Amino acid sequence: MLPAESIKAKLADIKVFVFDWDGVFNIGIKGEHAPSLFSEIDSAGLNLLRYSYYRANKSIPISAIITGEENPAALHFAKRENFNLVFMKVLNKIDAVNHLCKRNNITPAQVACVFDDVNDLSMARACGLRFMIGKSANPAFRSVVVNNNWCDYITGNHQPNSPLREICELIMSFNGGFEESLLSRTNLDDTYKKFLEQRRSAVTCSVKAANVGFLEEPA
Repeated sequence: MLPAESIKAKLADIKVFVFDWDGVFNIGIKGEHAPSLFSEIDSAGLNLLRYSYYRANKSIPISAIITGEENPAALHFAKRENFNLVFMKVLNKIDAVNHLCKRNNITPAQVACVFDDVNDLSMARACGLRFMIGKSANPAFRSVVVNNNWCDYITGNHQPNSPLREICELIMSFNGGFEESLLSRTNLDDTYKKFLEQRRSAVTCSVKAANVGFLEEPA
């Protein structure tokens, strides 16, 4: 939706990556006892994305999941991957973005979000860089999003074909040093080990909506 050079320019200001859960990490199928899954292909891509950011900016980006449901799998994933925050049961996701920005003294323009559907639009309209997971079943929704300039990139891949990995590799390419980051990770060199040590030191917080705003606690 946005020219490649414009996406690259916006990435220079990004300090935070936020992700919806259902429909982004999985195909969004729900059931009373059905697990909410994620892909190791996407997980590896997210690790590489954060590592390439670290190499380019000398810091690890803040990472968060914002979901409208109670998603234990999202919390499990965030703890395993050392994400900073997991927002759950959030009706209006821009409220979570604003809380995150206030917590880290940044603006929504410095946040990149990955989303897929209508309940994500409040944050997509506000964030500085917006990636939408492509679907073949929602042409009317896609048209509204495009016509109102609510996204900057729509994936060519649909879940379960790892569209999140597509986004990660796109961003890595724009950050520069894609192959160098890949080889560094493959060789487990000192730079990657320092990144991994710093990543593992992050405390994942579970954030739940409350009448007074958001309540944070270590996951």
